[in-house]
Amino acid sequence: MNLLESVDVVLHRGDADDPLAGAVRLRPREGGGPVDVVIGRGGWLSGVLQRAAECDVDGVRLPVAGRADLILLTLCAGGPQDAWDIEQLLAGAGPDAVVLDVERELPRLPEHAHRLWRRIRG
Repeated sequence: MNLLESVDVVLHRGDADDPLAGAVRLRPREGGGPVDVVIGRGGWLSGVLQRAAECDVDGVRLPVAGRADLILLTLCAGGPQDAWDIEQLLAGAGPDAVVLDVERELPRLPEHAHRLWRRIRG
């Protein structure tokens, strides 16, 4: 079976001010969770790939962003669900180390990401 016959593909394109060029969501038609492929723009995203762990996703080895980098990517997205998503990522084990990792990279993100982070952190 062809890959495109077995998944639904949804494309999201970032506008000119978006730090992400876009994202592709791949959702298997026969069960399994979606896989989001982020299409970056800007130098700070190269660090996300350098820090990513290689994981097996349905038999394919892919770089997968860690928790701090998922938070950074979500901060950049700035959608209505993002604060809740970030709070869930912070609720896991070792949140202090994750917060330090996020705050180390935060200066490289756009101002709207800083505002969302301040709101979440109180």
